[in-house]
Amino acid sequence: MRNKFLCFYAAAMLAASSGVAADPLRHRAQVEHSRTWVVDEGGVFVEEAGKPRRAIDLAGWHLAREPYACAPDIAIGPGGRIVVTSNVLPTLWEIDPETLAVSVHPLQLDADNNKDFGFSRLVYSERDGAYFAVSDLGGSVWQIDAVMRSAHKIPFSEPVRGACAGDKLAQIGGAQ
Repeated sequence: MRNKFLCFYAAAMLAASSGVAADPLRHRAQVEHSRTWVVDEGGVFVEEAGKPRRAIDLAGWHLAREPYACAPDIAIGPGGRIVVTSNVLPTLWEIDPETLAVSVHPLQLDADNNKDFGFSRLVYSERDGAYFAVSDLGGSVWQIDAVMRSAHKIPFSEPVRGACAGDKLAQIGGAQ
């Protein structure tokens, strides 16, 4: 029962975070710092009022372009940390909100180690103290610990398709 609730909750959180569903551009406002974080085909950028757009260098970051995969995502985690996914690698890049220093977090996976994939949706759940991610390429949902060391695949009877479109994520709630 807890697993079903957790899956439904993750689906709702992910759907709520999908304001730019099919657009290859992702963005997240960080109100407390008066910033907007942007992922586009040129990389990752921070935009602040009255300042030029700044590129943030994410060492080793890759993305697959449409039509091969949905765009990578951005989430705001505990303490205002910015977390960026790759839609090609199961790795997260964390940006410190004060210094803009970047740290890389390759994830230890509990499944699918023989597959090439990344995450097209990412959201932090304060209630669960974890991130939830969706891989569009494999249709899998993952729970990632808050310190971004490991990822646990959440099993479903069918792959979750449509990570690019938030309404498709409702499939998760009815999964076994």
